[in-house]
Amino acid sequence: MDISHITLLSLASILAIILLCTLFKGVIKVLIVVLAIISATATWLFLQRNGLSFVSLLINEPSPWMVDALSWGMSIIILIVFFHGLSWFSMLFTWNKKKMGVTGFITTILMSLVMLWTLFIGLSYASNISRIGYYHELALAQSQKQAIPSLPPLTQLNQRIWEFSDLINPIEDRALTNLACLIAYGATLEEHAYREFYNERLAHQELPYPSRFLKFFADPGIRKMIKDGHFIQLMENEQLKTFLLLGKSNEAMRAMLP
Repeated sequence: MDISHITLLSLASILAIILLCTLFKGVIKVLIVVLAIISATATWLFLQRNGLSFVSLLINEPSPWMVDALSWGMSIIILIVFFHGLSWFSMLFTWNKKKMGVTGFITTILMSLVMLWTLFIGLSYASNISRIGYYHELALAQSQKQAIPSLPPLTQLNQRIWEFSDLINPIEDRALTNLACLIAYGATLEEHAYREFYNERLAHQELPYPSRFLKFFADPGIRKMIKDGHFIQLMENEQLKTFLLLGKSNEAMRAMLP
């Protein structure tokens, strides 16, 4: 394909996008409203988790209410940005040239950046779920002496940017993900196999009550959950979250898997 064909294809794609935005403006506006709510929620979670660090840059001894004020304030600003961008979007695709200004264009850029951030959070969460599924498939392959599955591409990408993801992703929990992966692996194996895995890999780790892994592996509810592929439910399991509160479990689990 030569340059002229690529240029024509690019122009045709741009025209098609403009036409679709014009025709399906109402549907896109609803999606933008949904994204506005999701983005504002993600901003609130992010600042609840990291807001104290930001406030500490300005005030030596920040109070908890300052973090709350920052969280709610930025969430409201995100909603304002989205709804201003939504208004500009409506004007743009009704071809109202008199009302299309620079401020609307800047707002739309900010809205797009927040959308990308929200999309990144969603993809990161999806990659963690895929990673748990990979450890389940790995245990199946090893127990049945089949070919070892490869790590999902999305998970590989997320692992490379994990340190960056920890900084900007309010729902990233590496310790919980690693714990869920180990449990998905062990609870897929038969008893003799998961006991061998425990003795070789987990029994000597610096964890409070490492024998709890054996209870996780043997738990009928968890085993069925993993067998049925309900990995999101596994991530939300209260037993796992309670385990991470014990001593230095959280720190140990963060470093447990690559």
